[in-house]
Amino acid sequence: MDIPKHYDKAVTPWDLQRHMETTGNPFADARRADAIEYAFRIKDDPIGDLRKAAHCLLAAAEELEKVKTNDCQIKDD
Repeated sequence: MDIPKHYDKAVTPWDLQRHMETTGNPFADARRADAIEYAFRIKDDPIGDLRKAAHCLLAAAEELEKVKTNDCQIKDD
């Protein structure tokens, strides 16, 4: 399989993801990995890719906040 030109670098997003610590939340970790890929590549629309990365990070943060809130509610009951 050929590596896309925008990822053909000495260090790739997958290299970073291999070393990323987990939050313990698969959805949040997947969005963090997506953000790395969008922020890493330089394609036709770098501003759009950075916005996509920001969207992914926001989705990860919202998921972790939701889980944290639900965990607190369960513990309080």
